[in-house]
Amino acid sequence: MREIKIVIIFIVLLITLVGCSKQDENQFTKSNTYESYDGEKAVQTNKNDDKHITETIDVNMKIDADVIAPNSDEYFEYQLVEKDFDIEKFSQLLFENDSSIKKTLEDLPNPYIKSIIETENGGQLVIWPNSLRFQSDSRMQNIEYLIGSKFYWEIDNKNYTDEELQKFIQNEQVKYNMERFEETYELGDNERLELVTAIEVTAESLIQEQNSLSQRPGYDEEVKSGMREIVDDWTGVEKLYYLEYNIIQNSIPMFGKKEALIQSSFAGASYQSSYISIILSDKGFEYLDIQGAWKVESADKIEIISAKKGIEKLKEKYANLIVSTESNISKIWLEYIFIPNEHDESNSTGKLTPYWCYQRQYTDGVNEEGVTFYTYQADRINAVTGGDLAYGN
Repeated sequence: MREIKIVIIFIVLLITLVGCSKQDENQFTKSNTYESYDGEKAVQTNKNDDKHITETIDVNMKIDADVIAPNSDEYFEYQLVEKDFDIEKFSQLLFENDSSIKKTLEDLPNPYIKSIIETENGGQLVIWPNSLRFQSDSRMQNIEYLIGSKFYWEIDNKNYTDEELQKFIQNEQVKYNMERFEETYELGDNERLELVTAIEVTAESLIQEQNSLSQRPGYDEEVKSGMREIVDDWTGVEKLYYLEYNIIQNSIPMFGKKEALIQSSFAGASYQSSYISIILSDKGFEYLDIQGAWKVESADKIEIISAKKGIEKLKEKYANLIVSTESNISKIWLEYIFIPNEHDESNSTGKLTPYWCYQRQYTDGVNEEGVTFYTYQADRINAVTGGDLAYGN
């Protein structure tokens, strides 16, 4: 039996030191973002807020953005605890096509890992607090890597239209398996999943990508070291569906995988993104990655500040910063961010707090074909207190 290597990917968060004195705003590292909302769906947050804001913060920073948030007068802050995944239910769903002998490992390699199940076919299910990862066989870790390499633009940057997403939502294979997944996952009250990325993948396209990568310097060393494996058997995975979902709570998305990183000078800051990635074949689930899934313990009704009020906080912030590069705030939305309890080393319990996210767009350059490339950063203002997340508020 081939030895299965357990690869646990921890999210590395960007830590940026920001002082109180006048300094260069561009010390922040740029990062790509994925728009989790369609701007055409922008709605008012309440009777006193605008759908679109045009304003100036600095000579090099202007706002021309839709305000995207639920049309509601009721908002909540949630206390979250660790989500218990039903191991038996997930095993039945994910290993349904694997009749080989399964074993549950007794000697776990990490104190935070709760369970590992492996099969003779190379299948593996790993569960740790609020997260779960599954592969149907030993090929899937490499196939997932090839998909990420081949379709990086679609995964990281493409803003899908409703029409494009509906094609997959109404697909019988996707619909059938997602209904079973949601039943197994056990969505909480006012919790739902929102499809944000959907790609139909063929083995032919991945073989081409694998051949292309094999020409890259250093790839042979990665294969020799075991970091990568060459997939030479594509039986059963000739056609795949790659799907990514945002987790939505009370009509507000949780901080997702493809957004601008959270910039913070707060020591020990740890902000986990929440998302679900799935690879389906005609047989069912081939790959599953759940990150940042929690259970609501209690909910407290709150009042939130308007997006315009948050802009006043930004003006105060950037009055003390030199904005040396032109940027525009092109999008404003309300999102939930998980704030872990201070003394919980596992970061498995904490508070779900709404933040106004102000996305800044920078022009990176124009290629020979005339295509303009952008990078994004974001300021996040606490919608309850008006505090800046960059300073741990």
